[in-house]
Amino acid sequence: MRQYLAGLESFVAGLVSGSDQEASIDLIRSVHTLAGTFAMTPLGQEAELARGLETYLENRRKSDSPVTTGAAVTMQNCLHRFHQRLAILQGRNEATYPLEDSRLLAEITGLVEHEAALAETFRNGCRGTGRARC
Repeated sequence: MRQYLAGLESFVAGLVSGSDQEASIDLIRSVHTLAGTFAMTPLGQEAELARGLETYLENRRKSDSPVTTGAAVTMQNCLHRFHQRLAILQGRNEATYPLEDSRLLAEITGLVEHEAALAETFRNGCRGTGRARC
């Protein structure tokens, strides 16, 4: 589990530092593995979070679009939740673990919508301007 979280940590660190990041196939596999692990020992909605994150990253990769720095906070929140879940798997107090993550799930869905809107803006307003960003 730690190796899969380490890949996600590195990815999120890049976002936090201000750099858009490409969703690599290895990162997507890591998130997929986390989702499967969490689903085998369900406690809260962490498996659903990981599946939503995996879908989001796959969509970014398929569209040849990077994950933008605008996703950093949501990605950090997901990473934090996954670390909490790992602590529970290692025998820490389950009573302190949040079982409901509908707000964070909605944030992941919002990322897809936000980045789709940015892509549309780029297609409609930035094409041919020579600028990397609008």
